[in-house]
Amino acid sequence: MVQEPNAVNEKKIKEISSLLETFYPDKGIDIMPANFQRVTLPHFLAKLEMDEITEALHIAFSKCGENPDNMLKYFCGICWNIIRQKRERPTTKATPVEYATEHLQPTTKPIEDLKAEAALLGSMMIDPACIGLVVTHLPRTEAFYWVQNRIIYEAIAMLYHRSAEIDAVLIRDVLEKDGTLDEVGGVDYLAKLLDSVPSSANAESYVKLVQDKWLARISHSVGF
Repeated sequence: MVQEPNAVNEKKIKEISSLLETFYPDKGIDIMPANFQRVTLPHFLAKLEMDEITEALHIAFSKCGENPDNMLKYFCGICWNIIRQKRERPTTKATPVEYATEHLQPTTKPIEDLKAEAALLGSMMIDPACIGLVVTHLPRTEAFYWVQNRIIYEAIAMLYHRSAEIDAVLIRDVLEKDGTLDEVGGVDYLAKLLDSVPSSANAESYVKLVQDKWLARISHSVGF
């Protein structure tokens, strides 16, 4: 869910901006993509204490500050681990930030939910009205684990941003023009996506499942 802006959040964001300006004088808070500032950062502000966020930023900068993109990923990994740690409440004397940083571990097991990805793509093809919700919460194609699904999602998002009509046939045409139709599995795979869900009624739930896996992959990949 997108957090509504408020005076408290705006004050906190100014603090974060000032801190980032000391790290990156030429960019400051602009190292954070617009959608991150609008969706992810307010979520962190709602779930975490301000001192936890600033400490996470300091740690992330100390680990990989030479690359703003990697720093931001590391910061995200710490924040999501803090949120998870608070939810699970393990017995530990470590502070939430210390615990979260210590548990940024690599994983060899794929973090994905291919059924949810297929159901979400199918929902968008059945009911384009839900696409706005999806692109708000999943602004990058990397939110999808399977490359074929990323390609299809990119085609859907492109049509959406062009305010074009969207259906399975038009998506097929885009993929065909791009020369990627065979790569994604052809019309047979598009048909399977359509058959994967009866309606778009659960699109919001599918978004949450895909988003959770995406953010978990970011968390586990940071620093490795």
